Amino acid sequence: MLGELSETNRCVVTIIMDISQNNIYINCNVGANTITDYQGEIEKIKAIKDSGDIPDMMMDLSLVKQDVPLYRIVQDTLNIYVGTVTIIYSIH
Repeated sequence: MLGELSETNRCVVTIIMDISQNNIYINCNVGANTITDYQGEIEKIKAIKDSGDIPDMMMDLSLVKQDVPLYRIVQDTLNIYVGTVTIIYSIH
């Protein structure tokens, strides 16, 4: 899967082993830390779909709010489980 992504659109992959069931699961992370990162992360999701090597699950580690969050794009594009990061805003 990583060979299909460009140098700027690498995906962090985590291998999760379930020893009790002898299963291995692949997790891939995406996330936008700034508004300008958002489109690049969408391209990464499309590249993963086009590669045909779909991970078992993904995490959306975005720190910025978008009208259509990346986790929704992952669900709609790849139809896999996706987790998110809870963001709590503090105003002093």
